[in-house]
Amino acid sequence: MNKKIDTKKMALGALLTALVIILQLFATMFEIPTSMASTASALSLVPIVIGAALCGLGVAGWLGLVFATVVLLSGSASFFMGIHALGTIVTVLVKGVACGLVSGLVYKLAQKFNKVFAAFAAAIACPVVNTGIYFIGCALFFAKEIGMSVLFFGALPNFFLELGISIVIAPVIVTLIDYKSRVK
Repeated sequence: MNKKIDTKKMALGALLTALVIILQLFATMFEIPTSMASTASALSLVPIVIGAALCGLGVAGWLGLVFATVVLLSGSASFFMGIHALGTIVTVLVKGVACGLVSGLVYKLAQKFNKVFAAFAAAIACPVVNTGIYFIGCALFFAKEIGMSVLFFGALPNFFLELGISIVIAPVIVTLIDYKSRVK
């Protein structure tokens, strides 16, 4: 069965891909090596939520994969690579793809009630899944060497930053783009 290619979704997906790359590279350039919290890194989740809401699961998963790939290739995860390389790669890839896919799924299910509510729900799901899988990966691969409490309390500021930025910015952008597309 041939599906019609939606040019608008392809263009938006490409734009969001570039935005994820730029924001994550910006985060890498300006992050303090010992700090877990980075505003630009937290901003990288916003295009994932926008893609989840406006382009669907496939684009959301793709954006999560792009986010994870940039994290791995930019050196953002180099501290963890020295402890357990395979564990780092698995954790980063799974958390990236999963935060996109879950955000897309949450939006898809919640939009039946209200699109603004769905955008907020997806904006909450993305950092929750991202950080939740990070904690699972830490427990499996890094807790013995570093200590789970250090990893947990080091990641909390970043989680709250990701959550705050996602729920403030993503729903507004999704709502504006959705409104603009309906007004034509």
